[in-house]
Amino acid sequence: MTAEPLYSPEQIAIPEDLATILKHYTKAVVRTQPENLLQFSKEYFEELYYQKVNNISVGEKLTIQQLILLREKLGDRRLSTSTRVSRVEFLRACDGTGMLKLDIDAILQLGNFAADVDWLEFLAFGATLLSQDLVSSVKTCFEIFGSLTGERLSSIFQAIALKDKNIPQKFVFEVARHFRDKKQATVTLAEFETMFRAGTNATGSR
Repeated sequence: MTAEPLYSPEQIAIPEDLATILKHYTKAVVRTQPENLLQFSKEYFEELYYQKVNNISVGEKLTIQQLILLREKLGDRRLSTSTRVSRVEFLRACDGTGMLKLDIDAILQLGNFAADVDWLEFLAFGATLLSQDLVSSVKTCFEIFGSLTGERLSSIFQAIALKDKNIPQKFVFEVARHFRDKKQATVTLAEFETMFRAGTNATGSR
């Protein structure tokens, strides 16, 4: 059977959901910046197909609600213990959160996590994907955790700030040490913003 030649745009039938699929795919590429685009694309569409045939409902992108759910599943029962868990236990906790495998893999890569995963840092790096800059990333962390101790804020800030090459390491360590010294005392977002602004004004960093 010979296919009918196309003579006009009216003869081209474009699937209704093609534009939506390509939009979400493009957003995923821009957000994760994969080193191997072909491998990323293969995994992306394989996962999309799996979700479709298994009627799995997930969002089109990472959300703060997903990170909060992960914190509730993994974090609340470990408030006074180490925040580091095995990769297997961590991935098990991710099940049921609605997070895309591609988002999980992107955050794991961003944090350079291997056999063990520090879930506190994972959530912090996840916050960076939802935020425009360092300060808004910390603000998102406060939304995820509800409240933060000085030690936890110190760990979060240092982990994500060191990824920003425009911020002097000396400044990062000074801010981290300031909040680490507060230990288990609860700190507020306003305290962080005041400390950060004072430091940036003094160093000229952003």
